[in-house]
Amino acid sequence: MPVGPVLPETSLVLDNDVFTHWRNGQAYVLREIAEHFNRLASFPALTSMTVFEALHGVEEEERKNRITATQAQQYKDRIEKLSESCVVLPWDQRAATITAHIYPRLTTQQLQKHWKDLFIAATALAHGYGIATQNIRDFKLIGDLSPELLRIALWKP
Repeated sequence: MPVGPVLPETSLVLDNDVFTHWRNGQAYVLREIAEHFNRLASFPALTSMTVFEALHGVEEEERKNRITATQAQQYKDRIEKLSESCVVLPWDQRAATITAHIYPRLTTQQLQKHWKDLFIAATALAHGYGIATQNIRDFKLIGDLSPELLRIALWKP
């Protein structure tokens, strides 16, 4: 099914790129989150995969000695603090069913590049959310193979 734009009443989950910019206090994300809150009286949600991606990125940076253990802990604390202000949607039975539908329709190359996006999209769909991202193209690929309409909001600086 194709992708579509978010509606004013569409609750959103944040893709990892947008979540990273929120953690870093980028003005455009703060503005978009404030608008989301004003419309729906809630912050955007996160998927469990988005939290995984954020934490994995910190662990990888520390493992490669690009950041210190102290910096890594500060980043993880910030991820935890922001995650606590949001609903974190689980990858559950319904998300597994959606993932199982889309997964075999992607090529091996597409899976290597987009497997995390697939889990984010399936989780969002399973819980009735759209996705706020900086890269519509990746989610369009997944949405085009989805059994349901995937709503996407482009959040860019």
